[in-house]
Amino acid sequence: RATRHYVNQMYADDSRSAAEAARALAAIGTPTAVNALFQFAANPPPPPAYRNAPAALTALENLGESGIEILLPQLDSDEPTVRRMMVEVIQRSAHPDKLTLLGRLARDSDESIQRAALEAIGSNNEAEAAALLASLVEYAPVDWVKRSLTLITQPQALDHLREISRSVTTLRGFLQVKPGEPLIGAAIQVMIERKGPDASQIRWGANSPRTLTNDEGGFALALFKHDPSDSLALKVIISSGDDDPETFHDAIRLEPGQDHQLRVTADRFLRRLLITFT
Repeated sequence: RATRHYVNQMYADDSRSAAEAARALAAIGTPTAVNALFQFAANPPPPPAYRNAPAALTALENLGESGIEILLPQLDSDEPTVRRMMVEVIQRSAHPDKLTLLGRLARDSDESIQRAALEAIGSNNEAEAAALLASLVEYAPVDWVKRSLTLITQPQALDHLREISRSVTTLRGFLQVKPGEPLIGAAIQVMIERKGPDASQIRWGANSPRTLTNDEGGFALALFKHDPSDSLALKVIISSGDDDPETFHDAIRLEPGQDHQLRVTADRFLRRLLITFT
């Protein structure tokens, strides 16, 4: 009876009331409650209740492992929208077998589900996720696998990328303020110059994921695209407490399809990056 009450409340015009109902259904945690919440998110009703679907998805995100286990039969649903929603729910969860489950969805016969699962795997940014993506080249378009691997800023992802395609441009190295003093937790990213309709209007856009340097100042990046004519720059942002972040942005020349090893020094006196290829 309580489950039915909260399901009916999900259709309320009041979004706050609907969100409370979604949280209540997740807290009840029975198969009936969890599946009702899932179906609301996967197949939202017509407006105005349609706008309550995000609240249902947020509640599903907070389900524990037992709640996700209740939903696993949905992986075999005949409805693509249901399987597509399983990608979202699993990715947002803390289920210990999350990557394995996403790998199963990455083999789906529906290309939209397959692509969503590959992107979800790549967003985990772990060496294990990189290995899983590399194993999926027999089941998914290579370009999709490459794109998802590019999202992972771990050295192992670069190794897998280069095994799949020698055309990808990669770089790995260390960021320091001076020899023996690594920069830890600094944001680093490759940028690409993009000219507007007016040749004098130059904009810079991301041409790699943004990553944070590790405890040794290390980083690993793969470029989204790279032509010999591209103008590239390395962007570094150093945040330190309450002070305004320091931003460095300097040109870098990379050879398309090569794996580059480099050491980058953020010279605070000169306000520039000193890039040394090793």
